[in-house]
Amino acid sequence: MHEEIGNRDDMENGKEAIPLYHQIVSDIKDQINKNEMKNGDKLPTEKWLSEHYGVSRVTVRKALEDLIEQGYLEKRPNRGCFVLQPKFEKDLSRMRSMHQELLASGITPTSKIISYQEVQADSWLCRHLDCREDETVLVIKRIRYADERPFAEQTIYLPKSLFLDFNPWLLRDHSLHDIMQEQHGVEIRYSTQSVTATVPAKERMKELELINEKPILHIRSTVYTKDDKICEYSDTYFVTDVVRYSFTWYK
Repeated sequence: MHEEIGNRDDMENGKEAIPLYHQIVSDIKDQINKNEMKNGDKLPTEKWLSEHYGVSRVTVRKALEDLIEQGYLEKRPNRGCFVLQPKFEKDLSRMRSMHQELLASGITPTSKIISYQEVQADSWLCRHLDCREDETVLVIKRIRYADERPFAEQTIYLPKSLFLDFNPWLLRDHSLHDIMQEQHGVEIRYSTQSVTATVPAKERMKELELINEKPILHIRSTVYTKDDKICEYSDTYFVTDVVRYSFTWYK
């Protein structure tokens, strides 16, 4: 960890209008953004930070709580505060896949395949994939990781008619949309998403390595081909400590 978290003189001279805890928040965020404090680094104790900044432990505690709320730190029971990084912003309005966005952000994306099966479409699948009840559907469940940290549990539904000889194990380190287009000739045109907040069940908390029962995002996504056929439906639960979301609206 970087030896000097901040410059105490800066906090005491010329910055009187800025609350001290905001200055601490800004200072620690700056070091995280500069990669001087890295993912998994443990912060010093509240006592050490209090003495270092020349402020009360109440002020330090308020700053740490703010950083936890913003997703820069994680508090682990009986262990202290640790840096959470990397964090990137996913614009759900863009067609670039999550895998591609992670790579562009310098993050290594991987997946663990939990299950893979072929099922006959029931009424629920027929509704979401716009297919017949006698059609075969590929169902893939996976946990997605960003630099080995789980950030999503996802179940993917694909019509087999579009993806003959589909190899689910390629998803461990390849983009689903790249596989669709490059290996199966399925050209993606657009997708629609439905986003809600939910509290994860205990099994999902275990899979996503969540310590606290905090809200996560549930995103239902439908992907369409260039000829307006549904080529994918997915149910995904995202950990918001790892991924930020934004939307872009066009008139």
